[in-house]
Amino acid sequence: MVALTLAETARHAICSDLQTRLIGYASRVETLSTPTEVLADLCAITASSLPLSVLGAVRLPLKSNDWESIQLGKSMFLHRDVPKGWWEEYGTVAQGKFRPLLSLAKSSMASQTWTEVRRMLAPIGIDQWVYELALKYGMRDGLTCPVGGRWAVIFWSRRELSNIL
Repeated sequence: MVALTLAETARHAICSDLQTRLIGYASRVETLSTPTEVLADLCAITASSLPLSVLGAVRLPLKSNDWESIQLGKSMFLHRDVPKGWWEEYGTVAQGKFRPLLSLAKSSMASQTWTEVRRMLAPIGIDQWVYELALKYGMRDGLTCPVGGRWAVIFWSRRELSNIL
């Protein structure tokens, strides 16, 4: 019983520290000059507390079927540690396909892990493309955080996040 209490205490301390650092980040993010700095600072905070790396930030298109308008460096900003080749392959494979993680981010205010979305939508066949592509590049799970229906900040992890977050 004591070990459980110690584990809970440690988890609470980590969460409290993470929360404090994220609040500090939110209060100073406007002082950062480039998307690269914004994503690097955010990754430094999350990766030190959780098995979570920043994938990037995306400005969601105004029209729900205009996913091809997303352009790297203009409306999509990737963190430098995203597995090499993933974005290029994503852009090729995604053409004309349903993008469940981004569609949900556009229509929801709640953050979702990729595993939760997969369980909720239960895709079969070709509709699993986004999850299979992520696994190919070592991304076991992720967390999509919508921001006001116009942006999403996306994280990835080599571990399933449902029980961690």
